[in-house]
Amino acid sequence: MNEIFWSWEKQGGNNTFTQQMEDFRNTIIDLSLLDLGFVGDTLTWTNGRAGIDNIQIRLDRAFANPLWRLGFPEARVIHLPRYKSDHSPILIECNPLYPTKAGRINKKKRLFHFEKMWLENDTCANVVASGWDRGNNDLSFVDRTKRCEDFLGQ
Repeated sequence: MNEIFWSWEKQGGNNTFTQQMEDFRNTIIDLSLLDLGFVGDTLTWTNGRAGIDNIQIRLDRAFANPLWRLGFPEARVIHLPRYKSDHSPILIECNPLYPTKAGRINKKKRLFHFEKMWLENDTCANVVASGWDRGNNDLSFVDRTKRCEDFLGQ
């Protein structure tokens, strides 16, 4: 169902009909479901257009019945970053005391980027070669790049 609870869950595009939102909320109440909330970005879908044509909506959410919630009182929902999709994946951690790797949100972590100044360093080529070739020829391009990132960050 592509529906929202509240008008603030949509940015851009035409106004959403209040009656549709109210019907959706009432259906959830009638079914005795609980919205599990979320951690992360609010809006989970985009039409991918630029500027004033861009529409973003919170379409993806997780519900549970009260019995499930009693069984998993610490459960949390994490909106992960979109990747090659118009929807953000959601992760439900039933026991956040032991979070999954994907569930760790660290907004302060910088993305890796190659520094031009490394080219001026005589040892840079050796560091990259060590990270790229070190022992396992079965590694994917992504794994090799990550290993080079780790070596260059030392």
